[in-house]
Amino acid sequence: MTGPTSDTSNSARIAGVAVVLAVTAALAATHHVSRVEVRVFRFFNDLPDAFRVPVVAIMQAGTLWAVAVAGVVAVLLGRRNAATAVVIAGLMANVSARVLKVLVGRERPDALLTSLHRVSHDAGLGFPSGHSAVSAALATVAAGSLPRAGRVAVGAVAIEVALARLYVGAHLPLDVIGGAALGVLLGSAVRAADKRLVTRPHVS
Repeated sequence: MTGPTSDTSNSARIAGVAVVLAVTAALAATHHVSRVEVRVFRFFNDLPDAFRVPVVAIMQAGTLWAVAVAGVVAVLLGRRNAATAVVIAGLMANVSARVLKVLVGRERPDALLTSLHRVSHDAGLGFPSGHSAVSAALATVAAGSLPRAGRVAVGAVAIEVALARLYVGAHLPLDVIGGAALGVLLGSAVRAADKRLVTRPHVS
């Protein structure tokens, strides 16, 4: 069921994550890594190698392959509008993350810290995490048409992708928080736009 309450909730979510994105971007742009950020990063980055295979697998939920798969699954389930929404949100998140990386200019952990475990050898800049942005965007859009259990599941996957990027040494905490905020922001915007298009009255 949709209505004024859901519209207000979506607007509040957009405003909230926009603030988070702005704050994390400003902090990342200073190129300073706080002690708290280092501790959080090292906690996950120092976890045993036994987690490597499942972690690398879950990270794929933040790639363009995941966008394609989500779109195909939605089409096969007869939900063409949802397929369009997830593809648009996923692509927007991927492109926006690339643009923000250049604007913020924060380097990856191996250029800012010493003695870390680098499982992933991604090139380029660090903020925001593209994987986190894509997975959060997909989860946000998908949540709009899923029951509670489904919403919890896709949300958990998005969180796991973000933590996986710390484990493999590809990103610092601010990078994944900013990426997740970007994804939720874009996913929420796509949901809002999709609802307006669906409910727009026909003009005769």
